[in-house]
Amino acid sequence: MKDCKQPIQNRVSIRVESRFVGADPCVRPVRRRQQADTGVGPDVVGISARNDRHGFTYIEMLVVIALVALCFVPILHMFTQSMDEVQQYSDIGTALQLGRETMESVKNFRLTETQIEGQGTVWVPPEKESPLVINGVPWKVKRYAVKNTDPLEIHVEVFRAENLERPVLELVTFVEDL
Repeated sequence: MKDCKQPIQNRVSIRVESRFVGADPCVRPVRRRQQADTGVGPDVVGISARNDRHGFTYIEMLVVIALVALCFVPILHMFTQSMDEVQQYSDIGTALQLGRETMESVKNFRLTETQIEGQGTVWVPPEKESPLVINGVPWKVKRYAVKNTDPLEIHVEVFRAENLERPVLELVTFVEDL
């Protein structure tokens, strides 16, 4: 049998039991408090007072919720930012289609440079009519010719109807009489 350098202390209020037969004598056996005279009371194993409780405390739950919330804030920010970018790209795609359609209509009318210049600024749909609604977004298209250019320079600006100050997209084409 080995000699242990750490003595096991027996006190009146603590009895020492070994759980394993043939256990190493240098390993401290499990200590248990003796029961009160009534025979009622918890049998606390070891020094920790938490061993007889089940579940988590309110503070522990709050800490976990706070940590989870801190993890979700950047994810939520990234999600919101990506949704904004998707909306912007969708707007650019719609504006590009409207601009191309307006440019093709100018070419298909087969108007001369003088006729196009004479039209001045053209709104599609006209200014007094309600805007085009595509994918739930109202749109307006403005077409104008730059005078005294050879070939004739035509600008097409596409706007969201709620902001006619700043175009979403501007396209330029050239028209020349044949």
